Amino acid sequence: MCVAKKIWCHTIARYTQLISQKYWLFNLLFFCILLCVIIIGTYRRLVAHHYYYNTSYFALPPYHAGSISQEDNDLAQELLRLGALRQEDSKIIPNPELSAHSSAIVEKDSTLMALFFAGTKEGAEDVKIYQSFLYKDSLKWSEAKPILTRKQLTQLTGKFFKKIGNPIVFKDSNGNLHFFVVAVSLGGWATSKIYQFSLDSNFMPHFIRELHISPLGNLSFLVRAPALLLENGGFMLPLAHEMWDKYPLVAFFDSLGKLLFTKRINMLYQQLQPSIMPLTPETCVAFFRSENIAKDPPAFFQTCEMQGNVWNPPLQSNLFNYDSSSIMTAFNNNGEIEILLAHNDTGRKILSLFWLQDKKHGIFKKLITIDTPNNSTEVSYPSLVIDSKRLHIAYTYGRKNIKYTSITIPVLQALINHIKMQSK
Repeated sequence: MCVAKKIWCHTIARYTQLISQKYWLFNLLFFCILLCVIIIGTYRRLVAHHYYYNTSYFALPPYHAGSISQEDNDLAQELLRLGALRQEDSKIIPNPELSAHSSAIVEKDSTLMALFFAGTKEGAEDVKIYQSFLYKDSLKWSEAKPILTRKQLTQLTGKFFKKIGNPIVFKDSNGNLHFFVVAVSLGGWATSKIYQFSLDSNFMPHFIRELHISPLGNLSFLVRAPALLLENGGFMLPLAHEMWDKYPLVAFFDSLGKLLFTKRINMLYQQLQPSIMPLTPETCVAFFRSENIAKDPPAFFQTCEMQGNVWNPPLQSNLFNYDSSSIMTAFNNNGEIEILLAHNDTGRKILSLFWLQDKKHGIFKKLITIDTPNNSTEVSYPSLVIDSKRLHIAYTYGRKNIKYTSITIPVLQALINHIKMQSK
């Protein structure tokens, strides 16, 4: 060991001496290569802004809204009196590990599937991506089982991984299921890379590729929110870059699930985990996580045009974001697209559901509290999906479990109508 250490130290010293004293040309070459990498990276970030993908419109949510019964109105009034969803309607998704975090849910053929990462703690080497199901007419979630480990990802890619996390899942406009996950080889989450999978009819993953986003080894890109769908089966996936300059961007994929290009959507500082929803076939709205930029960090709101190819300047919404993930979803309310936001009011101790009242200026109104534990339990990182009958909500509960609840579409309509009546 001592001999090996001396040889290693001597090699380093000799190499440094050669570079500094004799090999000035090597220094020049190294500097030129580094400069080229920086120029290429800058070019991609600046020029990608001018790339366009105009072959398909946004796929709007299908028609979900129906008539509101007296029973729906009565339940809405009860929830308004309580100020929160009823906890007796909530369920804990079984978790065999000590810790669980960052859920994602999707609905297909009357089956609801949840993904989350779990292990001894976030970032531990034993963390796996787990899967659980809530089948039609079932009252319980199935036992959670692992579907991806860091060792399996290593076998699939030929690369070493230190940790994995942040699964997302969504169904495109052709009914195909897409699954993305982040993984780290060295360092923390700021050096993550993104890996793309598909899910077959049995909800099992099939590896596709590592996303090639940056000339600097594709480092420091993460996913958190599901994609905004295009009518042709393609999609626009929200991403975030986290190393040094933290900023949001979107990635455009074609109908075959192939990455076409990425586009930075604003020049804000410390904005992460964008969540994006459509308003019309050509326009959309986005909401961001603010990472400790002020005592009361403003939550920013942004709109897009031309199917996400053009982004308007971001605005401060009427909400704050205390460095926590917020997720939007949308449903069709008798021809009008309604935007819902699951968001932590203050820190990660209260999780609430908001409705986007002013789609131009980013004014949200609180509909109901999803969960507010009596102790200091964390409720965070929500995921949302809407089917023909209900809004399904899953979220981290105390970093030990994933909790699930739901609310019917007619009751949501009744809650929104209540706010509209108050605003008149």
